Amino acid sequence: MLMDRIFQWIQMPGSPHKPRRITRAVQDELIGLCLLAPFMRTQLASPFHDEVFASDATLVKGSLVKAPLTPEEITWLWRRAPQRAGAVSLEFPGRLCALEGQRSPTVDFALQEWVQRRQFTTVCNYTFKRIRHVNIQESLLIRTLGKLLSRGKQFHNKRVFLLLDSQVAQGAGLRGRASSHLLNRVFVSLMPVLLACNIKLYVFWIQSLTNPGDDGTRDKPLRRALPMLDTVVKAVKLGAESCPRIFSIHKELYGGREKVFIHYFAGENDVLGEEFRKFGWIVIAYDILRNPAHDITDKKFLNFLIEEIRRLRPQASFLGPPCSSFSSWLYMQPWFSRTESKPWGDNEHPKERQGNTLLRATLVLID
Repeated sequence: MLMDRIFQWIQMPGSPHKPRRITRAVQDELIGLCLLAPFMRTQLASPFHDEVFASDATLVKGSLVKAPLTPEEITWLWRRAPQRAGAVSLEFPGRLCALEGQRSPTVDFALQEWVQRRQFTTVCNYTFKRIRHVNIQESLLIRTLGKLLSRGKQFHNKRVFLLLDSQVAQGAGLRGRASSHLLNRVFVSLMPVLLACNIKLYVFWIQSLTNPGDDGTRDKPLRRALPMLDTVVKAVKLGAESCPRIFSIHKELYGGREKVFIHYFAGENDVLGEEFRKFGWIVIAYDILRNPAHDITDKKFLNFLIEEIRRLRPQASFLGPPCSSFSSWLYMQPWFSRTESKPWGDNEHPKERQGNTLLRATLVLID
């Protein structure tokens, strides 16, 4: 959302080989990117916060509530968490429905039932200073939550679940941008807070009928949770058991066996690995710049890495293969042959051939 004007400027008609004047709006966005660059990182060691938040807004009022989470519930929610760019679960929606007896892939009925059976407590209720469109008020409430989380150190370097009943606000939060410049202004002001405190929000959509935050915006006492059903308990347990690796991480990551982080393509200095070491992780770094034997395109070394993964069972790893030959900015180069329909290109130029080889080896490690 910070690069709206930059992308518009790039897509302007005209020859890409002729110089063009950068507009003031593009200059402002580039300066903003430079100012935020020190915070643009991802802390892979960040755990989930053991509470879930729910929000609701009307034209005049906003409400935030929260409920505690167990490791099983954290795993279950993480498994079905919407990903960036859309409400996409880690499993296909049809399979989720089949596993949990749901009737429709469009509405997450298991989540709706679970929310109704969790007892929430009030975080805050307040009245907006101005009357705006309800989607803007919902987005302002997300910003309010971000500010509240930033004030408590227990929320820093954490991943947080948020439930709301606005698909517009959820979509803008997941994509990081919206077609409305008014919504973008809200999320742009939230971005520095989340980046500086390393807080990651996982935004879920729930129906208004089941949203516990709905009571505070209508001057009603907070609803009491419905009795827990065995089917809901089984659904949560099934979701956690279907991701045993993640479930074990949530239970053992900050206690139990030693924490292992494997960093592939670490570079000469391994800056990311150094950050993990500060948190007490055992870090194993590989890069051909550090050791010529660390050639991931060598089948023997690749098999060694696979066996190392099976033996160490790392809780976290990071793979960042060189991607310069995949950059869309290279379309001006005569040798660039990648397209949307042919992402691997013609594999003739040495740079593209090397990029393809490294990426294929990386996919083997991920698999």
